[in-house]
Amino acid sequence: MAEYKLGIFSRTRFTRLFISLFVGLGFLSFEAVASEVPVAKDTVFHPTASLAFLKMPATTLELLARPMREDMLAYLEHDSIYQVPNALEGLSYFNPPVTDDFLQVQVTPVTKFTIRMLPGKKTPVVATAYTVGDSTQARDTQLQFFTPDMKEIKLEKVIKIASTKDFLDTKGLSRDDRDRLLFMIPFPTVEYIFSPDGTDLKARLTAGEFLSKEVNEKIKPYLRRERVYRWDGSHYKLVDD
Repeated sequence: MAEYKLGIFSRTRFTRLFISLFVGLGFLSFEAVASEVPVAKDTVFHPTASLAFLKMPATTLELLARPMREDMLAYLEHDSIYQVPNALEGLSYFNPPVTDDFLQVQVTPVTKFTIRMLPGKKTPVVATAYTVGDSTQARDTQLQFFTPDMKEIKLEKVIKIASTKDFLDTKGLSRDDRDRLLFMIPFPTVEYIFSPDGTDLKARLTAGEFLSKEVNEKIKPYLRRERVYRWDGSHYKLVDD
């Protein structure tokens, strides 16, 4: 019998239809279904981005309560992008593509939440990026990392957050000239971008987009607006240009 993917795991055609019906009617939750997946004792559990989205701690995704997330996943299973009302009485929805390893939610018009599954040396790592900003506000991102059972990993154990220095090539400058450049960007905002196509993480300095024309002209010769982090199985490391 042919198998189909139910967002979280695979089921046969009959079981898939049965589950979809009961989830849609509210008699069954995605989390309850996922808990029934048989896993051998010596098997490492590999959650999908959808399951991580469902189990995400409320403190990380306050605007989307568990029932709202279940509704979004139920509609997604039927190839439909559902715009669910969030806690701010706005609408939240998935931005395509949604895969086993990647999903992104447009939480509000100025807020995006991304989940990227990362292969770990022992167990997978769940990476998230919560980004706020738009064309009128510099985009800024909060990164978090979790174990498969959604226990948060200390940020410093996974990545060293980019500083202003990481976006400026100051080789050959005196210490005073370098300090003057750094002083021109007192509050650096950085957007971190996960890709659906791989595990590389891009970091973009967004503060410069809202600096004065005079300041931008002064820092432009030294500016590296985008940097790349590479995943090694347990850490993200900044790639040297």
